[in-house]
Amino acid sequence: MTVLDADAPRAIATERVAALAERFPDLGPGDALRPAPPLARAIEQEVRRRWLTLEAVLASVLDRSEPRRLEPRLRSVLLVGAAQLLLLEGEPDHAVVDEAVSWASARIRRGAGSLANAVLRRVASLRAERLPAADPSVRAFHDRRDLIPLADGSAWRLASPILPEEPIDRLAAQTSHGRELLLHWTSAHGFAATVRLAAHGLMVPPLVVAGELGEDPRLAPHDRGGFRIWTGPIDELAGFLARHPAARVQDPGSAAPVEATRMLRPRRILDLCAGRGTKTRQLAAIHPDAEIVAVEPNERRRRDLEALAAGELAGRLRVLPQSRLAELAGSIDLALLDVPCSNTAVLPRRPEARYRFSRRSLEELARLQRDIAVAASPLLAPSGAVLYATCSLEPAENERQAAWIADRLDRPRRAAEVRLPKGVPGEEPRHYEDGGFHALLGG
Repeated sequence: MTVLDADAPRAIATERVAALAERFPDLGPGDALRPAPPLARAIEQEVRRRWLTLEAVLASVLDRSEPRRLEPRLRSVLLVGAAQLLLLEGEPDHAVVDEAVSWASARIRRGAGSLANAVLRRVASLRAERLPAADPSVRAFHDRRDLIPLADGSAWRLASPILPEEPIDRLAAQTSHGRELLLHWTSAHGFAATVRLAAHGLMVPPLVVAGELGEDPRLAPHDRGGFRIWTGPIDELAGFLARHPAARVQDPGSAAPVEATRMLRPRRILDLCAGRGTKTRQLAAIHPDAEIVAVEPNERRRRDLEALAAGELAGRLRVLPQSRLAELAGSIDLALLDVPCSNTAVLPRRPEARYRFSRRSLEELARLQRDIAVAASPLLAPSGAVLYATCSLEPAENERQAAWIADRLDRPRRAAEVRLPKGVPGEEPRHYEDGGFHALLGG
């Protein structure tokens, strides 16, 4: 039996997934992944993205247990092994199985290694055929109990029809979206649209850059003017951005809300949920004569904003703690409220959001969004405008919320747009766009 080094990529991934298994479905955002060897990161990311798919496959080969009834470490070794066998190319079956057995025997108990060996060999035997994206049956994957669609548009045809008979449960297993989310979408948009949204969620989103980019062989076209796709190594992107200080990593869907403010001439802008400053930089580019004040409660993201204020936007950007917002009373000409939301319009970028969606969480987010809007109200100048934005498809966070804010803040709606996400597996990256919503109120 292979002796598995604790620093080996598969061992690192298995330890990390074991920690995730203890709290699933309450996973943190994918951008919180810690540095690790490329294979370890790839495995962890695939498990995050396809957790429910992997559980469905494992459930079909486990004799008497549901995967979630197993202890977290045992669930982890099976999830990690299944992810490599089904979702990652170039990983030899024998290496995947041998290292899983070694890890389970050393870190759990000897019997766990025997179970891992039996289960993962059964998973490997389920793979009957890799169907190309052009195969008509792949486009109708949701009608088949033996197809698992993949991010590149292809699909595994399984040796047995192991997936659930009920259409929503089957779609949940095939695309790794929570059942409650799919039922919610079906009620709001119909089943056909839900299938397309779920398929979009399988995509690996491209790295899109915007701004003044110049010419570079590592940049590929995007359907949206002013945006390009980064095709070079990820470790070269920082150097490219350093040489092009007016460039930024931003999807067209993320940029759309701020673009709606071009007709305004604000003197002071408040970015109330500024994150790491992507929209802050966009605001600075569109409104070069405005002072910008940014607020961000998360300490790590606030440090990024402070670096931005000390560097690229020195003299134009102030970063304030929430405790000092009262200093701005009556002075804000434009308040950007890019509020926390369910993230249902950006699930390829936030796959963990598809597992935790619920009606209760939606209601809690709606209350938080209203609280943020109420906090902004006394800061607005008499003719100040509010730009309300989400990365959500849900009317409770979008149209209904914008109507409530417009009424509460006495700011008539000037413009509003819901943007459905674009792109499905197998399409060129140039067609990809995040979805979202924005409304411009007052001004």
